[in-house]
Amino acid sequence: MTDAQQSVSEYADFDPFSAHRDDPYPYFAQLRDERPVMPSAMMGGAYLVTRYEDVLRVVHDPGTFSSVGSLPVPAASNPPEVIRALPGFALVETIASGVEVDAPRHTRMRTNFLRAHRGPRVSALAPRIEQQAHALLDEVAADGRADLAAAYADPLTLWATNTLLGVPEADHRRFEGWAHAMAAILTPTAPLDRKLEAARQLHEYQDWAADWVRDRRESPRDDVFSTYAAGDPGAGVAPLQDDELLYSALLHWVAGFDTTRNGILSTLFLMLREPALWERATDARQVEDIVEEALRMDAPHRGLLRVTTRDVTVGGVDLPAGTPLLLMFGSANRDERFFPDPDICVLDRPNARQHLSFGAGDHRCPGATMARYELRTAARVAATRLPTARLDGEPRWRADYFFRGLELLNVTW
Repeated sequence: MTDAQQSVSEYADFDPFSAHRDDPYPYFAQLRDERPVMPSAMMGGAYLVTRYEDVLRVVHDPGTFSSVGSLPVPAASNPPEVIRALPGFALVETIASGVEVDAPRHTRMRTNFLRAHRGPRVSALAPRIEQQAHALLDEVAADGRADLAAAYADPLTLWATNTLLGVPEADHRRFEGWAHAMAAILTPTAPLDRKLEAARQLHEYQDWAADWVRDRRESPRDDVFSTYAAGDPGAGVAPLQDDELLYSALLHWVAGFDTTRNGILSTLFLMLREPALWERATDARQVEDIVEEALRMDAPHRGLLRVTTRDVTVGGVDLPAGTPLLLMFGSANRDERFFPDPDICVLDRPNARQHLSFGAGDHRCPGATMARYELRTAARVAATRLPTARLDGEPRWRADYFFRGLELLNVTW
């Protein structure tokens, strides 16, 4: 079939809140086999792209598949009462966090992002992340049980994300609230009362951030936001503009926090389901392979949107210019055409690092080095400190539009 209007009545739409919340992978496998590019109600009627080769083709051809419009602009995608309540920075015509722009603007911004998230900065933070992991387990070790989401993954990632970004410690929780307020504004399914409260919170953020921006532009520190604000003149890196700063700080916080805590929990869950992995994770080399397979098997981010700039055929489906495509990273990562035995953990998988959980191409996640370090550290420290840990009941998956992760992971030891 090449007709984009083909009937899809025989296929249920993707439902991350109910039917496909806990285990979407059989559904994805069916789509890859029978309907690899399928229209959906997601993101305003985007087509789901589920095969690895198709997703990779899209991300490597930004001229045909644009990132512009890949996030819903708040001023055009919310009810009138929410739009009226938004602060000025949220009313720009184009969201400016780097995710939803093309070259040349994206090239300028990405140069800054890569400089901000450079390896030496992550390496300098590494010992403190490990200390935090041990400190969190110190608090629960004697209890014999814990929810590793609330007691471990969430606070560890909260601290690491805020510290790398440069949020003052006293404001860590406030910044978390502001970042998730922006996520609510961008989420089509968020309730009206939540969006109105989020708009109020974003006014607080705009007021607070004015001093933060001024301080980092005038007196840069060794943190990500300072590079965003001041650039790196010696390295030829330009600072971000004001609207880019405010959006990037919030959306990069969400991207850094939600995906990393989800990745930590998916890694721990995989290790708990296969106890031999728990023992192996105490080894710094083996934990790297475990983390890569966990990322492949459960992508923490559902996928990103692209919009066709011309008439094009993808996966046998003819798509007119202006068609939105939702790239399903979690499905692509389990495509048996590229990853043999995709539903099992294979520690010596030769192409394991070619998973798409960090994206690919020009928009590949600039924070991948930091995320990998957090996942490896969290898994290794947990396995070392809690050698007899085992699952305590069934975990619970979050109902979430953009991300896939566990809400609850109870263990005993």
